[in-house]
Amino acid sequence: MKFKHTLVLLIILIVAAAFVFIIERPFENRSEKIRKEAGLLFPELQIEEVKKLLIKKADETTTTLKNRDDVWYVVTDKENYPADPQLINEAIKTLQALKKVNLASRKKDKHALFKVKEKMGMEVILFGSEDKELARLIVGKNGPDFFSTYIRRADADEVFLYERYLKGHYDKPISNWRDKTIFDFDADEVTEIKIAKKEETIIISKDTKKNWHIEKPISLFAENKEVEKILNTFSSLKASDFADEKILKKSGLAEPECKISVTLKDGETKTLFVGNKKEDHYYYAKTEEKDYLYLLYKTSVENLTPSIKDLEKADINPEEGEDKPEEEQEALPLVPPNRR
Repeated sequence: MKFKHTLVLLIILIVAAAFVFIIERPFENRSEKIRKEAGLLFPELQIEEVKKLLIKKADETTTTLKNRDDVWYVVTDKENYPADPQLINEAIKTLQALKKVNLASRKKDKHALFKVKEKMGMEVILFGSEDKELARLIVGKNGPDFFSTYIRRADADEVFLYERYLKGHYDKPISNWRDKTIFDFDADEVTEIKIAKKEETIIISKDTKKNWHIEKPISLFAENKEVEKILNTFSSLKASDFADEKILKKSGLAEPECKISVTLKDGETKTLFVGNKKEDHYYYAKTEEKDYLYLLYKTSVENLTPSIKDLEKADINPEEGEDKPEEEQEALPLVPPNRR
């Protein structure tokens, strides 16, 4: 009887402990719990309302990004360049997600200490329609571990320590905000590739079975993997940087070293011109569609300009002979129909 009574009490204690554990969660990371429950620094901010992003540095240099007809542009004195929408979305979403955690100070006289005082820190300002200000953040100095950042909402005194390096989202040169996309299309739509160098021109075409053939300077089967390397690079090509448009002659693009073009199923042609080498790792490049001078990594250019030896298929499947050019099919040895 005594044993039963003890067992009942033990079960009650276990149930009670489990209940406390579920409700209180004593082993849950306290800082994570605080972070989840903390309020947003800009709770009223709606991403779809943002039409302009202004970044003002302590040295008084300013970067202006504007949305016009759902397309973002980098605004400069010379021209409005297309901006990288992914970078801008990340910059806005990061600001929208900031929370009131890790309070460092509530005192206004401490703003200078954390470099979150006006004209001391970097200001990130978001505007809506008709230049209505939606949010203004002051990004201060790095935290004690150099991977965190002191921040302050411009219309409040509280200073918070953001647990990541925040400046990387906003402190960029103008060229880094520009859209570096050169080409962006479906590689499967390509039916022909032409690589015209000064010493030779290579033409590669695709047959009905999606196998590739070298048409020029000699007629050969092409290694599909090597052709796919060209297409994967070309169809999603991005520049590493931009070059000054004034150096067209120096770039070699007035008389390009190489011209690479692809023809799509609908007949559209996309062309890239490659010029001189810049230092050891880059080449100058441009397209027919835009006047911008790009800088391409050496490896990208190498992927786009293989040799005939690289492209030639090593092992040929006899079935592929059905789609060889007519002159090559005739060269294949004939097998009498009665031979098995």
